Amino acid sequence: MPRRSSEKQSNDSDVRFERFRQRFDGHQSLQSEAVYSLPSAFLKELKAAAPNFFSKAELNFESSLSQLSATGIFHGQPFSYSLLRHRHPAIVTELTARNQKVGAELNALIDDIRRDDGISEGRLEQFSKQEKELQMKLSRRARGYVGWLVTNPDFRIGCEVLRRTWPPKENSSSHFPEIPRSAFGVRLKLDDDSNKERYADFMKFYGSWILQRMETWDLPLPLDPGLGRPTLDQPSPYGSDTGIWMFIPWYLLIDKDLKVNDLTRRQASLWNSPAKKWLDQSARRKFGVDRYARILEIYVYVELALRARYGAELRGNAGNVDLAFARFWNATETSGERGLTVDPEPQRKLREKMDRDLRSCRAELGLLDEET
Repeated sequence: MPRRSSEKQSNDSDVRFERFRQRFDGHQSLQSEAVYSLPSAFLKELKAAAPNFFSKAELNFESSLSQLSATGIFHGQPFSYSLLRHRHPAIVTELTARNQKVGAELNALIDDIRRDDGISEGRLEQFSKQEKELQMKLSRRARGYVGWLVTNPDFRIGCEVLRRTWPPKENSSSHFPEIPRSAFGVRLKLDDDSNKERYADFMKFYGSWILQRMETWDLPLPLDPGLGRPTLDQPSPYGSDTGIWMFIPWYLLIDKDLKVNDLTRRQASLWNSPAKKWLDQSARRKFGVDRYARILEIYVYVELALRARYGAELRGNAGNVDLAFARFWNATETSGERGLTVDPEPQRKLREKMDRDLRSCRAELGLLDEET
């Protein structure tokens, strides 16, 4: 069966969303600025764990929203959050279709150059596997960082101040400024933000928290480190405020005992940013990257999706939601067979940790309200 082109996928995504929009026109949930969807696999587990959680109409809405293959809808348009793409097959827009085409052509060109240098097909496959493994590790750390950010009072206050400074009437589309990008040394002008003060405020906020942009007001996107295959990212305009740029001569790689932390420890000790607490393992206690990566998913699917639409039902079904999450993670991240006993206790502890942190955030935001 011939593979469909990116353009065809883009058209299919547009048609699917238009049908969804017409079918649920006027739906109460769609009146919100941001609507977050549930992964179909999690929705299936939740239905099994709590058969009466959704009414027939609610389940119909959730299933249809999930089938959009989008993280959600923001200002009336579907969006895909790259760090959760493994949960939602990415929607294909005209822009992403073009990016996919350019990326595929660039990868093919790199492989051709390697072939000309005498590299075998077997080695090329090994390179590809190593790059995928590296991207998985980088994505996991980025998800963990975002899980920490969205439960961090300092970040939430900074985000809320920015939002109040530039309210919806000044930011009426889903467009957020983002860090400038470049291709082959040539800067791409992706932002046409005529309000220079607004742009400067966003850039200052991004620099403080090492962000590429805000995907929605609830979801920040960290800077891409640009490791692996070439990307469209240029070195951060903030320099040492957001990371360390270094030149490592090949001869230093003779042994495997030289670690990144050995090279960066001194510079990191001089870094002064609110995001520095992320590197302080004692401050994070026993919650490491993997747990915060899971908290990000709980935050999106429980806090932003379920609690926003079904707060009353959620209060009486916390245990069932924990069980559904445990089964969802077991089925999607391990080779375990369905039907095996799954312990929801670790999930419960993560959810309660998130709830405590979010209460602290709300308390801090309440103080902000009193000050203003």
